[in-house]
Amino acid sequence: MKKGIIVILIIFLSTGAVFGQSEDDFTITQNKEGGITITGYTGTIKEVIIPETIEGISVTEIGEMAFSGKQLTSVIIPNSVTIIGRGAFVYNQLTSVIISNSVTEIGRGAFMHNQLTSVIIPNSVIAIGDYAFANAFADNQSFAVTLGANILFDYGGYGGIYSTFPNGLGDFYLLNGRRA
Repeated sequence: MKKGIIVILIIFLSTGAVFGQSEDDFTITQNKEGGITITGYTGTIKEVIIPETIEGISVTEIGEMAFSGKQLTSVIIPNSVTIIGRGAFVYNQLTSVIISNSVTEIGRGAFMHNQLTSVIIPNSVIAIGDYAFANAFADNQSFAVTLGANILFDYGGYGGIYSTFPNGLGDFYLLNGRRA
């Protein structure tokens, strides 16, 4: 009997059911590489754990505007995802984002207009679009940004990233990996 309960609990936890999410909460398309691109979110859970696979196929991309304006408070991006699309998480209430070590690209405005208190951009990220974190940090809060070593920035065609930070620190530009 105990063995049966443990097996059921493991299945329950591995499906994400404990978080109230299911594969049906995501709208998807198959991308040209054969993986899944999440194109939308219809769920009501505000702490989203993006699944590593949907219908047995790896989730490799978060599409443009896929989670825009959903009032999310946290998101965990799995190791299968390599691309976070343009505006993917714009206009939410994200305070916490975990970006996996498989992500190589963060699109333009991907995390704009949120309430982040920290973000770690892993070494796997090699490209960040302009305004990716503009107005993304909580007002009157301390915050931390940790950048990977391999990042190339894209800002207006001359290689940089722009963001506006709270606490009167003003605008922050990174050009060729250095603060301007």
